[in-house]
Amino acid sequence: MSLAEVMVGLVLFTVGLIGLLGATAAAASTTIRARSDLQWWAAVQWKADSLIAVGADNVTNGSDVVGDFLLKWEVTPKTTPLQVDLTIERTPKPGRSAVADTLVLYLVK
Repeated sequence: MSLAEVMVGLVLFTVGLIGLLGATAAAASTTIRARSDLQWWAAVQWKADSLIAVGADNVTNGSDVVGDFLLKWEVTPKTTPLQVDLTIERTPKPGRSAVADTLVLYLVK
């Protein structure tokens, strides 16, 4: 085996390894994002369940912090069924703006 063949083999191996590392980094990023989305949904579900448990007659405007998320809810009075707008804000990462989503709940008395 010549030195040239060994060098070509090492170059091919290195290119393959760099590609594999890139794929691993992309998978790690996707996993982190999925975990954040799961935590977001758990916070929304927890707060929606707690508002439902309080009952339509007792729900008032308010806010709460669950983990890294700020949740605010606003009750639209005199609607049947009662409309509750639940807004959740993700804590912004440095250099990024905050992201907010709104879930509309309808509670029946």
